[in-house]
Amino acid sequence: MNIMMNDAVERSRGAIWCANSRHKLILFAVCAGLSGMSWAEQSHITTPDQSVLETVQAEGLSFGVYLQSDNREIQIQGADRLLEGEHVMARLGYKVLPFLNTYLDAGWFQAQLGEDKGSGGSSMAIGFSASLAEYVIDESPILGRKQTFAFLVSAKAEQSKSSLRDGGDLTWREYRIIPAVRYLKNMDDSGNWRPYQPTGVAMQGGVIFSRQDGDLDGGSIESKRNAGLGFFLGLDMRMAQGWIMTIDGFFYSANDRTLCAGTCFYF
Repeated sequence: MNIMMNDAVERSRGAIWCANSRHKLILFAVCAGLSGMSWAEQSHITTPDQSVLETVQAEGLSFGVYLQSDNREIQIQGADRLLEGEHVMARLGYKVLPFLNTYLDAGWFQAQLGEDKGSGGSSMAIGFSASLAEYVIDESPILGRKQTFAFLVSAKAEQSKSSLRDGGDLTWREYRIIPAVRYLKNMDDSGNWRPYQPTGVAMQGGVIFSRQDGDLDGGSIESKRNAGLGFFLGLDMRMAQGWIMTIDGFFYSANDRTLCAGTCFYF
């Protein structure tokens, strides 16, 4: 009799355990489904007219200054030479549309061809950057938080002039188009934020399609990579009150590259 009673107790315990397990599995499935729905609601793709990347791209006008250093492998009458250039530039930017930024650069340029160092000349450029689509990982307009991946295209045309001491007048022209991918994170919601810390960061990289050529004392000079391919890396850090610090690198080979560093203020 005792054995039969013990068996009945064990069976009842097993039934209770199975019922509890089923309830737990159902509860887990419901929670997982709700969590997945919440993540899916936060993660979505937006089109250009919906892409407002407040962390890096500002409304209206912007003004900045930057330093640029160039190394270019060129050919003059079939001979390989190294052309170096230093720029000090000012940039005026305007956000035409929520996804389209345009800018105009003007400033000082000094060239050096081998040991022949030129006097200070001028440099001008015009360009744009367009965010074609972005994938929103997380955003909260109330907290000022946003995290995205974006696909963008930028283009730039630049002309620089300098008078070499022995070689004559130099004019150098560059044209480039860069399709790129950017990761952006706004960190304004951090509880440990301090005024001297970045409030947003953007990292980007892409492929460069470029053409480069010029004139030297009436004769033409060409880059060793007239239709050259290269790669681009960039980092933007947004500071307090609309200031952005920028570092960019454009690389065609070990000795053929451009490095830029600057700051910009968005009104």
